[in-house]
Amino acid sequence: MATYKNPFSLTDQWDGNQLGDPFIMRYDGMYYLYCSSHRMEIKCWTSENLVDWTYAGSVCNLPEIDGAYAPEVAYIKGKFYMVTSPKGSGHYLLVSDSPTGPFELATENFGLLIDGSLYQDDDGSVYFLRAGHQGIEIHDVELPNAPVAAGTRIPQSHMNHWTEGPMIIKRDGLYFLTFCGNHLLSRGYRIDYAVSAEGVKGEYITPRRPTLLLEVGDEFHALGHSSTVLGPDMDSYFIAYHSFDFIAQPRYRSLNIDRLFFDGGRMYTNACWWQQQAPAMPAFMSRGGEGLQKQEVDGKTYLFTPPAGVEFTAELNINPKGKAAYVKAGDIDVELEPTDYNQTVRIAQGKRYLLVWIDGMLVYEDISENTPCEGIGIYSEAGELPGFVGFSHVAEGSADAKVPHNVPGRFLAVHGDIGETEDHIENGLPAKSAVINGKLTYRLNVKEAGEYQVFLRVMSTTDEDIVTIVNGRPLMSSPVVGEMQMMQAARVNLEAGENTLVIEGQNIRLLDEITIIPFAQVPSSLALVKDGRLACDANVLGHKRQESMLGKTWGYTCAENNGYAFIGKDGWVNYGVDATINIDRNTNGSASILLRATKESWYPDQAMPPFWGYEVRVDANGICLLRCDYGEKELACLTFNNTVRDTVRVTIDVIGNYIEIKHGENRLEYFDPDAHHYGKVGLQAKWEGFGFEKVDLTEANLNV
Repeated sequence: MATYKNPFSLTDQWDGNQLGDPFIMRYDGMYYLYCSSHRMEIKCWTSENLVDWTYAGSVCNLPEIDGAYAPEVAYIKGKFYMVTSPKGSGHYLLVSDSPTGPFELATENFGLLIDGSLYQDDDGSVYFLRAGHQGIEIHDVELPNAPVAAGTRIPQSHMNHWTEGPMIIKRDGLYFLTFCGNHLLSRGYRIDYAVSAEGVKGEYITPRRPTLLLEVGDEFHALGHSSTVLGPDMDSYFIAYHSFDFIAQPRYRSLNIDRLFFDGGRMYTNACWWQQQAPAMPAFMSRGGEGLQKQEVDGKTYLFTPPAGVEFTAELNINPKGKAAYVKAGDIDVELEPTDYNQTVRIAQGKRYLLVWIDGMLVYEDISENTPCEGIGIYSEAGELPGFVGFSHVAEGSADAKVPHNVPGRFLAVHGDIGETEDHIENGLPAKSAVINGKLTYRLNVKEAGEYQVFLRVMSTTDEDIVTIVNGRPLMSSPVVGEMQMMQAARVNLEAGENTLVIEGQNIRLLDEITIIPFAQVPSSLALVKDGRLACDANVLGHKRQESMLGKTWGYTCAENNGYAFIGKDGWVNYGVDATINIDRNTNGSASILLRATKESWYPDQAMPPFWGYEVRVDANGICLLRCDYGEKELACLTFNNTVRDTVRVTIDVIGNYIEIKHGENRLEYFDPDAHHYGKVGLQAKWEGFGFEKVDLTEANLNV
């Protein structure tokens, strides 16, 4: 099995190692990679397999594009249109007859901030997307003219901070909009997505898990500015993005490519910086007619591929040279417009569907029983030989279930060796879950050997205890009937590289999602803060760096304004926290205990709060429980009465899906079916007057 490893190191990168804001375009069976530039040229690399890249030289050298940000290229009606924002000061539109240039100016600078992207819909309409302060903006455009100035804002694309790097792809009738944000110089720079069933400028839906890529570790962090491209098998999709190494001196950005997986209105990927399976190549491929066989059909001499079978995706490229040209696949005949430029025909056939695209626009779809295709043929009245021709024995994501899933990571249960599936709606989007009926088997690509914790998202139809068996390890838990629920399943030992995960279950109807992370044992007891001073190792974040949290007269608190201290490991699951907090009800300060915190990052100007997990916030009014995902949502609160004085004692237990908070005789219980199930303990303080006098951590009894 061919493999590759992120990040890529290509020849002729900017300053020897810089490759930021990568954009990859597929054209005539080849890939063209562009990136942000430092001077008056834009570089390009080419590849046939998305892994091996060759430097193709500069595609543009103009003073107007000096320091071009995020150049992107779209092939529309025989022309290659590039948009770029030199030094972030508005956009230019450029045009060329070749993906390798030379690109020449088509417009003057038409403004509209940065990170322009072009998208052509099935009806031929073209749209211009770009970054915005409150989310991505979409503008109408008639090429080769500049876009209209008035745009449509997509509120669901706002990331609680600056948002940039947009791109749209359409799949199964749904528009998937990807975007990135937070801050380029934060480890928490990340990529999210939203989905529309109503068109490019229609209403978008925020999926349940909108974040595609977010990593903050020393090895791999600051992932952003992506592009999505069809894979070499013409069916799979891959996401290209950069990582930004803040530890190296000098710092630099690098190209990374990971596979995208789809299920109805959901998509996901897992960042992988160890060896992983390379993109699959076509089962058959040809250039210039090589390997194609002549065959007379209706008085025309077609060039045919070998038999493609019942399930296949094929691509054929040809320039009709102003005359008739046809593509034939089984009973389907595709007539191309008699243009004088290359056209790309893509055909996807399954047992009960047939889809045809021309230059990326869906022109035909049919739902009917299909028979094996004896070969795909192409005919040119002008006698032109085709460019790239190929097919693979997959269609509409059928290979997603056969690709190893990267661990640590999260993946959907439908992408494995399973039997029956069941449709459901998630956040207004179509989705499928695996029906538990016997053993479900999944291929894994594990980063390193060790003990791992498995979490499942399941639905039960009985109030009897659930029993899950993962690689032979059973675990019993109580269900919530008729509702999808995240649950702790089992611990398993995995070797580095390829592994197999086998899941069985009793009293479970559906399995929807699987998360696997390294296991870490919670200490039986650990003093986090003692006598108002930090008593253990912590990762302190804030604008004063390690000094952002320190001891003051009112306890362990922020140096000024705001500070965080994260303690422990991501693999901590169930634990208790006992905290004594000094408070001053005459100030606007607060002190917070953070639970199951992961993906923490810091930059002075970024989305807050900067982590995933829960926050138990103590301020002058009371105690509030919040869910945090680089934003916050209030879940429940306890209000103080007038008897509260200078010190508050709070005890917290977080076990499974339950969080229990106690303050004196007051108790707050909260059940989260979609719980954050693992992560560190954190301490946060804001402003003045609130600080931790004493904080102890204890192991929960149910930590398996």
